[in-house]
Amino acid sequence: MITQPEPTPLSDNDFLLSFLAGSLSASDFDHRGHLRAAWLILGRQPRDQAIETICAGILQIATRLGAHSKFHRTLTEALVRIMDARRRQARDQDWPDFLAKNQDLLHNATQVLSRHYSDPLLQSTPARTMFVVPDRERLPE
Repeated sequence: MITQPEPTPLSDNDFLLSFLAGSLSASDFDHRGHLRAAWLILGRQPRDQAIETICAGILQIATRLGAHSKFHRTLTEALVRIMDARRRQARDQDWPDFLAKNQDLLHNATQVLSRHYSDPLLQSTPARTMFVVPDRERLPE
């Protein structure tokens, strides 16, 4: 049996360039990929600009992959805001360190968001298409 070699992971720069160009592969465009893109962009842009860049990039790639309807504006923006606050608290961490110390963002994002949003609000049509403020705990500034 011939085995295929593992693909070489993209460098941060190549990953970011592919994300911004909308050409990121489907295999790199999972939840971890969304978080990685957010991490990289938050390190290069002010938060509000980063939010717009991340949301536009995710929507562009989702559309190219035929998954436009999966984009959720509030979920994306809220997670980016939470990531930004955590990132500022841990200034010297690189991406692998940040991810290791914030596994809840990777494996329990719904639970993280449930502190801020009720399920009915987060699953509402307005929340999918535009950012809505939390109905529970405020998001970090």
